[in-house]
Amino acid sequence: MRQATRVCFYCLHKLWLLLAIGLVLLATLVSVLRLALPYADSYKGQLEQLIASQLGTEVHIAQISAGWQKSGPAMVLSQLQLGGPT
Repeated sequence: MRQATRVCFYCLHKLWLLLAIGLVLLATLVSVLRLALPYADSYKGQLEQLIASQLGTEVHIAQISAGWQKSGPAMVLSQLQLGGPT
């Protein structure tokens, strides 16, 4: 009986430890994301290439603005053009 109680407490301790580590990692990820969002416009070329490879057409983005809103991160792509020039 004593061994079973000891095992239960050990498992409960490890579960709490895992939960605490997960929360710290999540908070760190959110903080890094909030700090990096204002610099999203510098990644415009890579984002254009990513979207172009997914859609199979040319993509041009005039400006990217990103920020943090109530519901989470938000990104605005200004003057998004898909396909070749018309």
